[in-house]
Amino acid sequence: METALCIVGGVLTMSVAVGLSYLRSPQWHNALWEETAKTRTIAWWGGFQRHIRRCTNLLLGLIGLLVFACAFLPHGRIWMATWLVIFVALMTALFLAGLDALASMVGYRQAVPETARQTLSRYEPHP
Repeated sequence: METALCIVGGVLTMSVAVGLSYLRSPQWHNALWEETAKTRTIAWWGGFQRHIRRCTNLLLGLIGLLVFACAFLPHGRIWMATWLVIFVALMTALFLAGLDALASMVGYRQAVPETARQTLSRYEPHP
């Protein structure tokens, strides 16, 4: 039973990592915006967020692989050390997910006013 759970859990975790890698990251920076310090900051936060998401997805794939491998390891020191690595990797993935959320919030707070300014500056009222 334990072996089947490790196999299913590992395969599902690896599948989630692959599925998440196909999700599109937000593109806070618009190519039509004029180049300013604020738009460079927005572009930097978008790149930072994409990098964090890539690291998180790779970490989830590694976790799934380790859980899958635990199904075939004999119980003992190596098995316990593998689960310790899985636990540390999970905590790291949670930390990276928190950083991703913060980067998303910062990008959103900076991009929305810039988008509104760009949109409203092109607005021409009808006579």
